[in-house]
Amino acid sequence: MTAADVRVWRARLIVVLAGLAACTAILWLSRTYTFYFDEWTFISTAPDWMFSSFFQAHNEHPSMLFRLVYWALLNTVGLRSYLPYMTILMLAHLANVLLLFELVRRRSGEAVALGAALLLLVLGAGWEDLLWAFQMAWLASVACGLGALLLLQAPPRMAAATILLAAALSFSAIGVVFATAASVQLLLTPGRRRQVVWFAPVGVALLAWYIGFGRFGNHPNPPPTAMNFLVDPLYLLWGLSQSLAGLIGEGGWVGVLLLAAGIIALARY
Repeated sequence: MTAADVRVWRARLIVVLAGLAACTAILWLSRTYTFYFDEWTFISTAPDWMFSSFFQAHNEHPSMLFRLVYWALLNTVGLRSYLPYMTILMLAHLANVLLLFELVRRRSGEAVALGAALLLLVLGAGWEDLLWAFQMAWLASVACGLGALLLLQAPPRMAAATILLAAALSFSAIGVVFATAASVQLLLTPGRRRQVVWFAPVGVALLAWYIGFGRFGNHPNPPPTAMNFLVDPLYLLWGLSQSLAGLIGEGGWVGVLLLAAGIIALARY
C-alpha cells in the first residue's frame, strides 16, 4: 500500500471545516488592522483613475482585476473598515486550500491531499500573504491558476480553464507560472497537444498588454533582460529549495539540503 491508497474519512469535510475555522480566526485576530504601504498607492490615486489606469502595471505586474477589486471596495465601503478587504483575502486563501486539496487528491490520494491542504492553510512562511489584504493579488492569481489546472483534468473544460488563466494573469504575473504549467501539461500529454491553442489568445493579450503598458512599469533591479536566461536555472532551483524550507519555517541553505534530499528520494523511488 502506498500513501495514495490511504483513505481518510470525510477528508473533504475536514479541509472545509479547518479552512473556515482558520480563516475566521485570522479575520478576528486582524480586526484592528488598517491600510498599509502599497495600498496607499491605490488609495491616493484611485480618485483619478480612468479606464486606461486599470491596465497600468503595479510595479511589473498586470493588475487589471486587482485594481478593479480595490476600485469597487474603495467606492463602496471606502476606508471605514479594513474587514471587507481582509474578507476577500481570506476567501482567496480558502479557495486555494480547497483547490489544492482537490488537485492533489486526484493525483496522490486523500491522505497526501489532506496534508498538502493543511500545510498551506497555516503556512507560517506565508504570513505576509495571510495578514495583509493587498496580497489578495497573489492569492487570487494562485486560486485562478489552481482552478485552471483542475479544469484540465478529465473531462477537460478548456474554455473555462482558459478564462481562469486569463483571470490569473489579470491579478498578477504569478499567473505566468500557471499558464506555463498548463501549457507544459498539455504538450506532454499525447492526444492533447493541439488543445494548447486554446491558450494562444491569452498569450497574445498578455504580449499586447506588455507592449502597451507593462514595459513602462517599475521593474526590479536588475531589470529583465535576455541574459536572465543564463541565471534562470539556478534561480529556479533556489526558489524550489526555499519553498521546501518554508514548509518548516526555515530558509537559506537548509532549503538546498531539503531539495537535494527530495531529488535523491524521487530518483530512488
